[in-house]
Amino acid sequence: MHFVVIGTSAAGIAALETLRRLGGSGVRLTAVTDEAAEPYSRCLLPDLLAGKKSEYSIRLRPTGFLQKLGVGFLPGLKAVALRPEEKKVFLEDGRQLSFDRLLVATGASPVMPEIPGAGTKGVFALRTLQDARQIASFFPRVSRAVILGGGLVGLKAALALKAAGVPHVTVVVASPRLLSRQLDEEAAAMVERELTAAGIEFIYNAQPRAFVPGTHGALVGVELSDGRELPAELAVVAKGVRPNVQLAREAGGLVGAGIEVDRYLRTSLPDVFAAGD
Repeated sequence: MHFVVIGTSAAGIAALETLRRLGGSGVRLTAVTDEAAEPYSRCLLPDLLAGKKSEYSIRLRPTGFLQKLGVGFLPGLKAVALRPEEKKVFLEDGRQLSFDRLLVATGASPVMPEIPGAGTKGVFALRTLQDARQIASFFPRVSRAVILGGGLVGLKAALALKAAGVPHVTVVVASPRLLSRQLDEEAAAMVERELTAAGIEFIYNAQPRAFVPGTHGALVGVELSDGRELPAELAVVAKGVRPNVQLAREAGGLVGAGIEVDRYLRTSLPDVFAAGD
């Protein structure tokens, strides 16, 4: 029996451990991920930026864990197609993987604003280890940073940038208060006071209109919907995520807000399961 797991974040790792524990040495396990790094905690990426954690300390499991578990590990490869009727997954390098059971645990991708300048150098999301590395590489030349989004990820990113020594950090919030989905006005005001004391500034009821590149293509500012331009050499977009459903959708699976599953996490495709974000 060959189990293939696409995605090696929390859901994928938990599935691999469970399959090995229940199936013993009699099952074959293969893990595919489009990230080159060993499995790590996305929740700790702001701590990595802040210098509170190392890349080693944010790993979900020790180095070589998958190999010790007897998992065929294929990092840095994206699964580009699924043919459930043939029980095959196709990878971007042309390889094909046959499976008896497949778990799609491909997580989600950040929602990036579709505005002018979105591809400008200095505009990032904070979703992957590579994102964190790229953001950190900008620190020596950043005096002003703009965070787009007043949710948990945006606020943690703002604190991380301040801890890393960025002098001026401004958070642009679309709603009238921070954490509008989690907190009432009183609680949001308490959070704002603490973050303001840490040196973070806030702009409410505002949306980005454009990222402004300089003469060399690097970011110099963020233009808001009211016409204001905030000087910035770095912008971090924290406007939520969108589930990665393309693989299942193109294979004919039922997809809504995410990949549709039953109580056993079975998709509408035969022998294909889904879990995670």
